[in-house]
Amino acid sequence: MGGLKVGRNEPCPCGSGRKHKRCCAVQRRENPEEALWEEISRTNDELLKHLARFTQRTLDPRLFAEAEREFYIWAEPTHEALDPDALNTLFFDWLFYRFVPDPWELRDAELLAPDEPIAARWLRAPEIGASELQIHLMRIGLTRGNSFFAIRNVESGIRLHVDDLLTGESFMIAEREGSQAAEVGMILFGHVVPFEGMPHLLACSPVPLPARLLPDVIAARAALITGEDRPLELEELIAHDLQIRDTYFRLTAAAYDSNTVRAASPQSMPATSDEARWLFRLECEAARAVRALAPLAYDRTLLQIMAGAETDADGCFERVRFAWGVPETPGGVAAPPAGSIEIDARSARISIDAHSVELAGLLRREIEKRLPGGASFISALPDSHSPPPIGSAQKLRRTSIP
Repeated sequence: MGGLKVGRNEPCPCGSGRKHKRCCAVQRRENPEEALWEEISRTNDELLKHLARFTQRTLDPRLFAEAEREFYIWAEPTHEALDPDALNTLFFDWLFYRFVPDPWELRDAELLAPDEPIAARWLRAPEIGASELQIHLMRIGLTRGNSFFAIRNVESGIRLHVDDLLTGESFMIAEREGSQAAEVGMILFGHVVPFEGMPHLLACSPVPLPARLLPDVIAARAALITGEDRPLELEELIAHDLQIRDTYFRLTAAAYDSNTVRAASPQSMPATSDEARWLFRLECEAARAVRALAPLAYDRTLLQIMAGAETDADGCFERVRFAWGVPETPGGVAAPPAGSIEIDARSARISIDAHSVELAGLLRREIEKRLPGGASFISALPDSHSPPPIGSAQKLRRTSIP
């Protein structure tokens, strides 16, 4: 295997526990390319199980919940399970290779935040017990972030030829099952490891994005490196991980989602002329509120929202206003914004505008879901229709935010 020389009687580098001559070496003699693909796939599956066990032993369960919130851009945890048979997902790939919690973002100030990803900590563990191939995969995985890949060519049941839309690289990815349903032009989102002439998808989005969103991906890349028209460096993929994930979730929602945010388009709500302007008390850092509410934006990414924010003389965030809603209804009909959201750090307020009381109520529920303990409703602003009363059980619990 290129730089990994393995003796016939040595343990197979895939981690099976058998001698190399009785494991991957047999298949490699008969079909080298197929054998390499199988070996990398099997090795990665075993590696994910090792990392899951290490995570269970070393990561505080409260930090696991924080990881879920951060991965889904500060939405409420979905309670992912460390299921050994369901680890090859975007979330667990990110958890093992990228998650380094910011102590200032943690809801529990007593939590001790590790300063490097789980995979990096496992590499340093004295009882690591990983095969040479697993170590090699981890080291490569730690140096590359998620990206968008446009499918250029498909060899059904064999491989995909893809172009990395952020770095400009091209890969021939061996892919058996996924290539059978793939079509030229589709866009994949995931983590590619170019290993031993056999690039491998460590994790991939469950559903591809349609080709029509290609301009949106290119625009997002341009927004990451304002003023420059060039591919991203590998270090920039990691540095802009948050913005790249935000773009992926927004584009996925625009393409397929039918959740409450999409249902909030004016065409799908009851007709009314009751404009609503409501005020919330901001009970967390303004930056956290912006990150949590950015996925609701009508046509802007988190990076674009922050680029348009007002700052003080020292460059600290003060205020930002952006439209919210979705550009089109589930039926594909163009839709105007449903209103606007303003986050003001100076007054510690969030104010929302909506084209109806019903829309304002929907947005209020989204704010409470995305900012638990971070915002509380105060009142309707003058010349605005008030919301219906809510029971005390629905009021937000106030939480101290570090």
